[in-house]
Amino acid sequence: MHTLPRPHPAPKTAPHLLSPSVALALILAGVLPATAQLGGPGVVPTNPAAPAPANPAVPAPLSGQREVTLRLRPPLTALLGTLQSVDHAGVSLRSSTGELLVISLDRVISIEADPAADRSPLTPLAAYADGLWRARTRLERGDLDSAERLLDNLARAWRAEGIRPAGPTGSILFEGQVRARLERGWTAGAVWAWLDWVGVTRQARVDAAARWIGAAYALPEIFDPGSSACVALPPIYSTRLNARSLRAFADSPEWDRFADGDPVARDLALLHRFAARYELALMIDEATASGLTLPRPATTHPAVELASDILAARTGSPDARRDARIRLERRIGNLLLAQGRSAESAPTAPSGNAPSAVTPSDSLLPGSSELAQLAPQWEEAWCRVAIGRSLLREPDIRDRRTGLVSMLHVPARFADQLPALSALVLTEVAAELALMGDDAGAARIRIELEQLGWRLPADDSPPPNPGPDAASPSTASPDPANLEPSTDPAAPGGTSP
Repeated sequence: MHTLPRPHPAPKTAPHLLSPSVALALILAGVLPATAQLGGPGVVPTNPAAPAPANPAVPAPLSGQREVTLRLRPPLTALLGTLQSVDHAGVSLRSSTGELLVISLDRVISIEADPAADRSPLTPLAAYADGLWRARTRLERGDLDSAERLLDNLARAWRAEGIRPAGPTGSILFEGQVRARLERGWTAGAVWAWLDWVGVTRQARVDAAARWIGAAYALPEIFDPGSSACVALPPIYSTRLNARSLRAFADSPEWDRFADGDPVARDLALLHRFAARYELALMIDEATASGLTLPRPATTHPAVELASDILAARTGSPDARRDARIRLERRIGNLLLAQGRSAESAPTAPSGNAPSAVTPSDSLLPGSSELAQLAPQWEEAWCRVAIGRSLLREPDIRDRRTGLVSMLHVPARFADQLPALSALVLTEVAAELALMGDDAGAARIRIELEQLGWRLPADDSPPPNPGPDAASPSTASPDPANLEPSTDPAAPGGTSP
């Protein structure tokens, strides 16, 4: 199991005031906590009992617009235009054609303006820009541990200053956290970072007047451009994976911070938290679960509507479940028609055995193909699992067996793209077969899971590589779906990818 080195504690000596640039560099490196005092000539130290002074690390608004040249990191080279603003969202520039551009901080090397100016407008944010650039490059070359540590230090420093990441800079920060946490199997942290990403990137859709530059990684897509859904994070949870971790996820105070944010992120947070709570209640008994009411979203966003249908098919009354299944089946039909083939031609998974074609993936991220090649398969996979788990709630054993077939489409057809969801399906199918009295079928699927290198962690095992970050309290909540590849079947908890 990989573990990150913990940041060095702050020296237990008399308070020493550092210059802002030095302090920021030490914070980003993890040497100082994000609450370290900033000081130096002309800087007022932090006094908790007094109103907070203006933070010297936060750039003041530009006194006047001016023509500048932005020197950019590859693959871009330079941009010319009228400087509009420089802040934590990025560098805003009005191009010669009149287009408003917002460039992520990590893409900007320098701002060349008036040579007589005392300092560049980028100077107060130079440490942030450098830290984010180092995180981006490390993540893109596969050094996720180091990249995540840098991103989490950045997020903590901004949170300590009361700054909410925004613009393309915030997009890069949160997408990086999602990717790193998915890779090491921390689903809870990935969900919260994804919700942060949704809130940030919705700004670009609302404010279409500005074009963002540098807001994504040079890696295969993990977000659906139409719905903002993260293909690896369906609102589907199971107590058969790790009930204790799922409860910590559902009870975490992290959900509270989405209550007053972006309305779509708020609706998605409500639905994901409800999904976890419902599975926990259902583990107690049907009466406890029926006492929970599916939240009524305030928005009609595509990701919200899909999540609502998935949860209605699982958590509603018998009639509500049937109606939700019809909507999900209609979605699948539309997706298949869009692919130029009929629903009848879709491959059918066997009902009694784990499909032998299932192969594990080294990552919870989509493989080498672009998301355009995966879509709309990810949505079909979500819908088939949702329909299957809905049918498992029915009393008729024929319905439940049909549900198993629906679920087995995912490991049979989408295991490479959606390995975690495939493993969840096989785990639940094995348990349901055992309940139906098919012990031989259940044993075969468990063997298949073990041969593929997938194993459930111990019930009290923490997520691999845990640590405080922008999307979790100082004690990270455990992973609600910590199912990960293992290179040593005898090792408790396994090892992260």
